[in-house]
Amino acid sequence: MRIDKEKIRDNALGFIATGAFSGFCPKFPGAAGSLAGAAVWWLAGPLDPRLQFLVVLAALAAGWHAARTAQDWWGQDDRRIVIGDMAGIWLTLATFDRNIGLWIAGFVIFRLVDAVKFYPALHCRWLGPGWGLMAEKAVAGAYAGALLTVASVFFSRFPGPDLLLARLAAYGTVIAAVAFSHLYGSLRGGLGIASIAFGCLLFWIWAPGNPWFQAAILVLAAAGMAAAIRFTAGEPWFLTIADCLLLMWACWLSLWFLPKLPMVVVAGAVLMAVFRHIRPYPTNYLPGWGLEASMIAPNIIAAIYTGAVLQVAVMMFGGGEMVFIRYAVIGILRLFNIRG
Repeated sequence: MRIDKEKIRDNALGFIATGAFSGFCPKFPGAAGSLAGAAVWWLAGPLDPRLQFLVVLAALAAGWHAARTAQDWWGQDDRRIVIGDMAGIWLTLATFDRNIGLWIAGFVIFRLVDAVKFYPALHCRWLGPGWGLMAEKAVAGAYAGALLTVASVFFSRFPGPDLLLARLAAYGTVIAAVAFSHLYGSLRGGLGIASIAFGCLLFWIWAPGNPWFQAAILVLAAAGMAAAIRFTAGEPWFLTIADCLLLMWACWLSLWFLPKLPMVVVAGAVLMAVFRHIRPYPTNYLPGWGLEASMIAPNIIAAIYTGAVLQVAVMMFGGGEMVFIRYAVIGILRLFNIRG
């Protein structure tokens, strides 16, 4: 028996693009896709809030590929493509308790927000097939999640400060990424914002507690990326990927030797985005060291500026938390005392 791999792939993409075939609902397929997404999230949503956001990110990425393929088959605005509605309701409901009242409220709020299309949802479709659809629904999910957080007061489910900060950071990242894509006139600006946020999230989840082990990982990662850039000889597709990976790496570098506090991680993402945008001295005066150095050096400079601001802030307001500046000063003083 011969297995038709192309047919299997097309069926799988069609299954994803139509939201497990909920898009074939003859009446209101978008609402059917959102309802199916809410049901799936109720049954299979992971418990850890950080993993929930990673699942939503993976769903947006997979949905982009499936939606782009389905739009090639059926057209740009075919109503059967509801994977965006499914991923959007997942973003709205992520990290919320399994409370039936909250979930019904989230479904209603998401449908209303999706119909109103707050900025920058109206400017998403020009991003191209797949991306435009997923970005529009992600923006709706972010606004709906923020409104549902406010509504959760009436269900006695208002989150604690850490979870509230994590939600607002996720919603703000989605809206900022799409807005930057619109303002810059290209998807690359939005990808940069998303990469910075994702890099900070990965640091929060997976960075080891030992700062020197972190430093070893950072050095090995930098060497590996430099070798990959040299090996690919400046292929445009890889340079885009490398830009995103280097931004994630620079976020880890900026947060090195800092305590894993939600406010520190969020502030690091904001400062990293600012310093990468304004390109502080001496970013614009670097000599021509080759392609890999010219890509890595600006990220190192932005990370140094970001890390310095964060370390000074933690020293001032962190209640004695150990940071590298304090560690270095203590080491110098001890060395001085030994010599004396």
